[in-house]
Amino acid sequence: MNDSSRKPMLVLNGISALASAYFGIVALVAPGALPGINDGVTDTAKFFADMYAVRALPIAAVLLWLVACGWRQHRPGLIPVLLVAGISQFGDATIGIAAGTASMIVGAAFATIVHLGSAWWLGRPAAPR
Repeated sequence: MNDSSRKPMLVLNGISALASAYFGIVALVAPGALPGINDGVTDTAKFFADMYAVRALPIAAVLLWLVACGWRQHRPGLIPVLLVAGISQFGDATIGIAAGTASMIVGAAFATIVHLGSAWWLGRPAAPR
């Protein structure tokens, strides 16, 4: 893959990771602002917001670090991180569908496509020269 075809992938994964990190931080500092918390911040809502944050923030941090490094030298570890990020986002989209929360569906579906599509792209065999 040449640099020109890699750059959009880097940008899209970076945007998706930043969005996930943003919502992870919101989950910690203002859980009532998250989609699906409509009845105020109960102990249960805070518990699940914290659970989201401790998953979202480390995954986003690792993915942002790999994107910032250009990910060429870290390619062996990148595909599993992209798979974990994509599967997590797929789960979020599924929860959004079940809850009927459109904003959650759109963002998570976009991130699912970006992360899993990138993992597929990077993992495919190189074309013969």
